Amino acid sequence: MSTVVTTRKIKPKEKTKMRKSHLFMIPILIFVALIVIVINVLGDLKNVVQYIAYGICGLVVLVYLYKQITLEIELKNGEVEVVNGIISEKKKYGSYKSRTSQHKRQQFSPDHTFYFVISDKKYAVKPTDYSKFNEGDQIELIWFPKSKHLLSVNAA
Repeated sequence: MSTVVTTRKIKPKEKTKMRKSHLFMIPILIFVALIVIVINVLGDLKNVVQYIAYGICGLVVLVYLYKQITLEIELKNGEVEVVNGIISEKKKYGSYKSRTSQHKRQQFSPDHTFYFVISDKKYAVKPTDYSKFNEGDQIELIWFPKSKHLLSVNAA
């Protein structure tokens, strides 16, 4: 069977899921704000160190704003891409460490990325989806094409 790519409107549940996926950045922004406050209180630091710290904090804020703006553009567009196809290849990049937890469930190290290749196109997936499906499986992949954010992977 060949790969079929269609577009459809975003469901309200998917909008909520997409917005919640970006909430993890709020504690990071609070941490950055605390660093800036500490630097201002400890006015003894050399100017170079202050500028480096401010630059790092500024970059964190800019990355967050970029992700939020991209998210809002995708949600305003209101469409997701649905890819129905067969996994031709599974790929993982980065260092790979597999360990078994006390619950005997395999866990993956966060310093690598997993991909499914469908019709010569790579789609980044979560480690749980990577281990759930095998090469040759028929899947339905729902994602935002511009931001490349994956909403879900299901068996077709």
